[in-house]
Amino acid sequence: MKKILLTMMMFVPSLLWATETQVFSCTTTNNKQIKVNYLGKGSFRYTFGSKNKAPDLSFIADKHNAELYQWHGSGRSIHYSVEIKNGNSNYLVFWSMDRLDDNHPVTAGIEVTTPDSPKTLFIPCSQKYPIINELDTIEPY
Repeated sequence: MKKILLTMMMFVPSLLWATETQVFSCTTTNNKQIKVNYLGKGSFRYTFGSKNKAPDLSFIADKHNAELYQWHGSGRSIHYSVEIKNGNSNYLVFWSMDRLDDNHPVTAGIEVTTPDSPKTLFIPCSQKYPIINELDTIEPY
């Protein structure tokens, strides 16, 4: 009985304190930071805001409100994205590289659509700062 209790005590905390993994990060041309963390089981945390300050926007989307797209190995561009829904707004965070261009240019950023606006807002990542893309490390869920 003591062995079972001890085993449970060791296992339960790991479930309670699951770690987040940063899978995307960049600084926009307006010096705002976009971050996406993977929480596991298809859930993501999205944050947007000024560096070293409380974020302007932060929310968690479960697997029913997040859709991951991973490159399948064909086509001109290597492309990864995650579309995260928050209420009636959609946030499409993407990273793309032209693999046929000798310079392999990267395009990354976010496209925001809301029911209040007929246009999609495009916020590009600045090429002056590192762009972290680890969306390819997420196992399909």
